[in-house]
Amino acid sequence: MLSKSKIGNVTARILLWMWVLFTFFIISLAVMNSFKTSAEIYTNLWAIPVSINWANYENALFTSQMYRYFFNSVFIYVMTLLILTIISAMAAYILARFPFKGKWIITALVVFGLGVPEQLLLIPLYRTISAMGLVNSFTGMITVYTSLCVPFTIFVLIGFFTSLPNDIREAAIIDGASESYTFWKVMFPLAQPGLIAVASFNFVWMWNEYLLALVFTNDKSVRTMSLGMYALQNSMTFTIDWGALYAGVVLMFVPAVIVFILLHKYIISGITLGAVKG
Repeated sequence: MLSKSKIGNVTARILLWMWVLFTFFIISLAVMNSFKTSAEIYTNLWAIPVSINWANYENALFTSQMYRYFFNSVFIYVMTLLILTIISAMAAYILARFPFKGKWIITALVVFGLGVPEQLLLIPLYRTISAMGLVNSFTGMITVYTSLCVPFTIFVLIGFFTSLPNDIREAAIIDGASESYTFWKVMFPLAQPGLIAVASFNFVWMWNEYLLALVFTNDKSVRTMSLGMYALQNSMTFTIDWGALYAGVVLMFVPAVIVFILLHKYIISGITLGAVKG
C-alpha cells in the first residue's frame, strides 16, 4: 500500500505531466496554424497544414515590421542585462561578504523593492524619465528595466555569493590579490551559474513585458516585441490574416523557449547552489 508521501509524489508528477502535455499541445497548435492559410484555419483549426506557407512569416516580419521590433527588443534587453549584471553583482557581493554599518537597512530596502508593484511606480518613473528627456528612447527603456530588475537580481545574487566558499576569497587575498581583482577574476567567474540563472529570468520577464513599453514608448522606431504583437493583432482586425497572426505568436514565444532550452542546466544549477548556504 502506497504511503501518503508516495501518493503525493505520484499526484504531483501526474499534474506536471498533464501541464507539460497541455503546453506542448498549445505550442504545436500555434506552430501548425502559422503555416496555414486563413482558409485552412477556418476549415479545420486542428488539422495538419497541407503545405508549408512561409508567406505568413513574411507578412508578420516585414508587412507588420515585426523584424524591427525584434531587433529593438534584443538591443534593449541585452544592454539592460549587461548593465544590470555588473551593478547587481557588485552590490550583492558587498552585501554578502562585507560587514558594515547600515548593511541590514540596505538589504531590507532591497527586499522591500521586491514587493513594490511596477504599476505603483509608473507615475514617478515617467516623470523622472520625462525630465531626463529619455521618453521614446532606447536609453530610457534600458534605464527603466534596469531600475526595476535591480532588487530581484541583487536579492538572488546575495544568496548565491553567500553560498560560495570563503576559503577561495581568503586564499586570493593571502596571495596578494586586491579586493577588486579577487571579485572580477575569482568570485565573479564562480558566480556564473547564478548570474546566468537570474539573467534568464529577467530576460523572459522583459520579453513578455507590455505595460512599461506601452507607457514609455509611442514611437514605432523604439517599440518592443510585445507592442509589435499588439500592433499586429490590431492590424488583423479588418484583414483577418490568421496565419500571419499565428506566425507572430510563434515569433513572440520562440526566443524565450530557446533561452530556457540552451541555458536550463545553468538555471537549475544556479538556483540549486544559490539556495544552499555553504
